[in-house]
Amino acid sequence: MERTLGLSAVQLGSCEGREPAPALLAGPALELAQIKAFDSLNSVSAAPADLAVARQWTAVAVSRDPKNPALWTLLAGAEVDIKAYGLARTDYDRALSCDKWYTQALQGLAQLAETDHDWSRAIHFYRLALTTAVNDAVMSASLRASLSAAEGHVASVAADARSRDRSSLCHAECRNWAKVLTAAADIPLVAVSIDPRRKAS
Repeated sequence: MERTLGLSAVQLGSCEGREPAPALLAGPALELAQIKAFDSLNSVSAAPADLAVARQWTAVAVSRDPKNPALWTLLAGAEVDIKAYGLARTDYDRALSCDKWYTQALQGLAQLAETDHDWSRAIHFYRLALTTAVNDAVMSASLRASLSAAEGHVASVAADARSRDRSSLCHAECRNWAKVLTAAADIPLVAVSIDPRRKAS
């Protein structure tokens, strides 16, 4: 799954609003953890060890600033990278417990729903995310494209189902006619001898 979070340090927000998290100034340990987390996520390779390091530093940053929805979202993204989808879903939910309209967390839940082929849930979260991104043209365009793709998939599946239903009905009717014709073929024909010399009465 392609992750499209694109978060930077200036986007970090607390649970109380979109301002930079006060905890950013709490001390060098938090700042170091956040820098390590961002560096790891921005330069991470697909190697399992590198993915694990990225998740580790992100978890450290979250532990030092647990009311920051952006960090929970970053942690969820790191867990998606290592295919820990259950943990990722939990962390997206934690992000939304800080800010229930946090766009990237809603987007992440939609992407996880796609992974589960739960298209109605994916559409639900894409629509929610889109309502929160009205002032971000780039994010809105990305969300509209994802929503359109999800809705198109649902429409395609529904059309295929209708086609299969019509095909099944046709096959059923064909089978019924075959039974009728088979039964008719089994009826013995009665030969009637007609004497041409016999006059009609």
